Amino acid sequence: MYTPAAVTFFLCSLLAGRLVPVWGCRVLEVGAVLLAAGYTATVIAFTSGPRLTPALVIPTPMLQSVGGGLLITPMLNTVLSRIDPADAGVASGVLATAQQVGGALGVAGVGLVFFRAYHPTDGNPAAAAAHALAMASACTLVLALVAAVLVRLLPAGPRNPPGGQRR
Repeated sequence: MYTPAAVTFFLCSLLAGRLVPVWGCRVLEVGAVLLAAGYTATVIAFTSGPRLTPALVIPTPMLQSVGGGLLITPMLNTVLSRIDPADAGVASGVLATAQQVGGALGVAGVGLVFFRAYHPTDGNPAAAAAHALAMASACTLVLALVAAVLVRLLPAGPRNPPGGQRR
């Protein structure tokens, strides 16, 4: 079920590397919006009531992966391009640590939302899981919207352009 999303993320991450030099932070903005749209689609798909089928479920993480590939991968380079080259090693370490801590807290937080919303007592564990996934996706949607706002606030160009000359 998740293989199409993984392939989509990989391909969009590669594409982002070619788009960012041309379009700059706009690529990250589009990625953040598509990521939020993917989580919105997941919430809608899992609360719409019809029987969940691969045709209904697979496209939503793929849309999330398009957004994530255009946002997450180039975000690291975008952030580090604003750092003085003398501080790049420390900044890279801090960024990697923040990414790991954020990932761990995100998994724990979204997992908490999922398991607090999961109530299979009505005899239909699939419906309970769909509801819980919708609630976890709604939580992640809020975080994706925050990311979209923060990406929109990024400065337009790098502080340290290639060649070491400052603008």
